[in-house]
Amino acid sequence: MCNIQNLNQDFIAFVYCAGLGTRLRPYTNDIPKPLLRFKNNKRIVDYTLDSLINVGFRKAFINASYGFELFDELKKDYRDRLEIHIVREDSPSGHGGVLLKNIDLFEGFRHLVTFNGDTIISFNIMNFLLTSGSNTAGFLSSEKVSLPKNLICKSDLELIGLVGPTNEYIYLENRFPKEPIYKNYLGVSYLPITELKKIATRDEVDFLGMFGKDDLVETLVSMGVEAIVVEADLADSGFVSINTIDEFNRAESELNA
Repeated sequence: MCNIQNLNQDFIAFVYCAGLGTRLRPYTNDIPKPLLRFKNNKRIVDYTLDSLINVGFRKAFINASYGFELFDELKKDYRDRLEIHIVREDSPSGHGGVLLKNIDLFEGFRHLVTFNGDTIISFNIMNFLLTSGSNTAGFLSSEKVSLPKNLICKSDLELIGLVGPTNEYIYLENRFPKEPIYKNYLGVSYLPITELKKIATRDEVDFLGMFGKDDLVETLVSMGVEAIVVEADLADSGFVSINTIDEFNRAESELNA
């Protein structure tokens, strides 16, 4: 289990920011989506970075592709509060692939805690991290948020599969329950670095997603990692996913209300 006093020895943060933001054009014609500013002058990704700082994180990694050089300003703005390292992703690697390709950067830490750079989440990160174990991967969910329930769980919220676009991918056929539980995913996870290193050493990866067939989570589960779904301690309006212009404008109105 994570030790609060050893937070920066146990966990290292990684924020996914390498998307192209095509659904937010023209807003993203000249700037990556996570760097878009609201009228209150805060960037989308600022909310995630500030939440890391609030619980004591001192270092974080961010991957970037489109507009890579624009992240220099972000680093400068946080230089006295959070040590930010930008990982260049010249071609898409997938959420799993970029972690494996850069696994050496996380040497000395026990878990990666990952976030999507285009969401705003108000929740107690520490409560989530405290559910971690040495051989555990955790994925954040909330009944308060209307998202597709595409994670398949047992009654104890052990993750055993995924509802895909056309069918279900079952990671553990022999443990599939008679009455599975379906949960959504808020894009926040923690992953055991020791097991990630084993995959990175064994497999040469060009692209690897997170949840699909033969993707990162299924591979971890096949290696004996316990994957669990954790219910978030969210505020009533504590989650905003920003993928379209309408969603950005709606978030801006709520943040400035």
